[in-house]
Amino acid sequence: MSAKMEPGPLGKPLAPLPGRPPHKLLLLSLSNAWRIMMERVGVNIGRSTFYRWVESGAVFSFKIGGRLFIPWPELESVIRRYKAGERF
Repeated sequence: MSAKMEPGPLGKPLAPLPGRPPHKLLLLSLSNAWRIMMERVGVNIGRSTFYRWVESGAVFSFKIGGRLFIPWPELESVIRRYKAGERF
């Protein structure tokens, strides 16, 4: 039995996270996403630089109430793009 893939924020299907149903999406606050990204890439990325990427739209985020959140699959995509040498 395969799980149905729901479209993500940009129309692409989101892969289910291991151990989570496909309809649940892990959301990260900007500060947590920034810390995880620095840990994963092994380089010090300035907080203001990361927030500028979000503000410019280079990193997808959305607002719930007064707070911005980044979906986990988007952060993984940003980390992959950063490691590949893409400029933001």
